Amino acid sequence: MKAVSVILDANIYLDFWIRDKHQEKLDWASRRYLIRQSAVVLHELRRGAKTKKTIVFIEDLARHCPRIYAPLYDDWRIASEILAKLRQKFHWNKEQLTSFQNDTLIACTCRRNGLTLITANKKDFGLLQQYVDFSAIFW
Repeated sequence: MKAVSVILDANIYLDFWIRDKHQEKLDWASRRYLIRQSAVVLHELRRGAKTKKTIVFIEDLARHCPRIYAPLYDDWRIASEILAKLRQKFHWNKEQLTSFQNDTLIACTCRRNGLTLITANKKDFGLLQQYVDFSAIFW
């Protein structure tokens, strides 16, 4: 029986749609895990959608998912603390922090809800695992 819920990162969907990657892995994941949606991932996907077909698909992801996980105030607070540490350690500018914000919110939301993130972005999420304890599967 499926017990572990997972969130698919935006890069998994984009790799699948644009590059025709991950089909076998997605089939495996859908048999093994409960696939849920992240409000942050849906936002990223919708923000970048260019065709009506893509927009409808993203809306269907949200409509047909039994649960969409969104960051709460504590997730935002923790994310801001992590981003402040990263700014200090790596001397990141505002643009670098802003681009990392969504990944940080996804990680914090996964941690709070006991979700596993499936992502192809090991560089960023691997770095985040040094600051927030969340489960991730890297493809």
